[in-house]
Amino acid sequence: MGTTAMGSSDAQCRLRWVSDTVDYQLASLLRPHGNYYRFQPNLGQEGCALDDTRRETTRLLRAAGENTVVNQQEDFHAICQKLLE
Repeated sequence: MGTTAMGSSDAQCRLRWVSDTVDYQLASLLRPHGNYYRFQPNLGQEGCALDDTRRETTRLLRAAGENTVVNQQEDFHAICQKLLE
């Protein structure tokens, strides 16, 4: 959960905790089989609201996505290989 529409830092903290818990559980189940990859672009400390359609937000999201593809290129290639098998 990289983005949230919630405003309070307490709500964001809870959302982050849930995200980390889900990540832990999925990794525990799937990583031993080589089937777990996590792609979570870094949107900074605050992230952005889910309904924020400003050009600057769109630019930020696009840049974060592009950086994720570059930084996790090996994971993307591994997934593609699995899909082709």
